[in-house]
Amino acid sequence: MDLGLKNKRIVITGGSKGIGSSVADFFEKEGALLTLISRDKNLLKRKISRYKNHKKKHNFFSCNLR
Repeated sequence: MDLGLKNKRIVITGGSKGIGSSVADFFEKEGALLTLISRDKNLLKRKISRYKNHKKKHNFFSCNLR
């Protein structure tokens, strides 16, 4: 499916698990540039390692937005 999201920046909070993780996977397959935010640094690291070329195009932050 091509939604025209290639090279568009997408910000996802809660991106390391659950719905946020699934949404991130979908947008990554569409070619979007991801910014993932999660409180759980270890889960976020595992998530990061699954993406190709993640250091070049995606941003990841471990923090609590409360």
